[in-house]
Amino acid sequence: MNDSVEAVYLRHRTSVLRYLTRLTDAEEAEDIMQEVFERYIKTTREKELSADHVLPWLFRVARNITIDRARKNQREANVPYDDEIAPPAPERREALEAIFERDLVAGLFAVAETMDSDGRYRRLLQLLLDNRYNQNDMARLLDCSDRTIRRMSTRLLDRLARALDEAGVSRDLLPG
Repeated sequence: MNDSVEAVYLRHRTSVLRYLTRLTDAEEAEDIMQEVFERYIKTTREKELSADHVLPWLFRVARNITIDRARKNQREANVPYDDEIAPPAPERREALEAIFERDLVAGLFAVAETMDSDGRYRRLLQLLLDNRYNQNDMARLLDCSDRTIRRMSTRLLDRLARALDEAGVSRDLLPG
């Protein structure tokens, strides 16, 4: 069952606001955060989000609202393109993508942390994202058998896929 809206707000407001203030000014970040939680209320009336999927969902909605507002402001400005005054859009897009990727990875680790109390799934996720380790290396580093690594990997990837699907985030956005 979902936490109350108030509990979700109190638990995640700081993370969402910090994320938004990296994307826009403080005043607009506050406005967007309010809209994010309004959408959360509306969405949870229609479908249930599990606790480990809430933060990635909030980040995705915050990012989408920020992008929508930027597009709207661009259209409203109706300023003809001028090389000398136009902001470097590709650099801004790359910065937004880097922030989104970092926050997406943080959300993935939050999901992994819910899977056990000793941190083995979190460490496994680190090894999987690192791309330098094969199954034997991971088994050695986590002090378990290859079979256990296969089982843990399958379980972790299934849980992450469900979290991404529920949050509406494309799996193509995963790093590595």
